[in-house]
Amino acid sequence: MGNHVAKMVGLHLFIAGFFTFPLSHVLFTYLQRYISPRLSYVDRFSISTRFVSSLQALAASIVGLKVVFTSTDIMLDRQPILVLYACFGLSYFYYDVVVMFIGAYLEDKQEDPQRSLHYIWTKFYRKKKLIILHHVLLPLVGFPAVTIWRKNKGDFFLACVYLNEMSTPFLSFKAILEKVSSLF
Repeated sequence: MGNHVAKMVGLHLFIAGFFTFPLSHVLFTYLQRYISPRLSYVDRFSISTRFVSSLQALAASIVGLKVVFTSTDIMLDRQPILVLYACFGLSYFYYDVVVMFIGAYLEDKQEDPQRSLHYIWTKFYRKKKLIILHHVLLPLVGFPAVTIWRKNKGDFFLACVYLNEMSTPFLSFKAILEKVSSLF
C-alpha cells in the first residue's frame, strides 16, 4: 500500500470514527427511552457515555488480542490493523472529552439551573484534569508515536498497550448498574 493510499485510508477511518462514536451515543441514548423509561435524560446520557466507552475498549482489546496471539517476532512482526484501529480510535478521544463535559454540564444544571458555564467548566476541569490531559496528549503524542515514530517496529508491544482497555467494559458496567439500581 502506497504512502498516499495509507494516509487516505487513515483519514477515512478517522472520519468514520468521528461519526461512529457520537452517533452510537445518540442512538443508544434514544433507545434507552424505551428500554428504561424511568431513567432521567441525564442518567441515560451517562449510561450511553459508558456504553460507547465499552464499545471502543472492546474493539481496542480485540485488536490487541489478535495481534498478541498472532505475533511470532515481538519486535519485527507488522500487523497493519494496529495503525488502522489507531486512525479509527483517534476520534474517540475528542468525542469522550466532549461527552464527559456535556454529562457534567447536564448533571450540574440538574442540581442548580442557575450555574454558569464558566463555573461548570472550572469544576469539570478540576475534577477531570488528568483524564483531560490524557485525552489531549494521547492524540498529540501517542498517535504520532503509533503511526510514525516507532518506525514499524514493536507491534506486539503496542498490542499489549491496547490490552489495557480490557478492564473498561467492566468498570463501565459497574457504573451503569449503579445508575440503574437507583430505580429499585
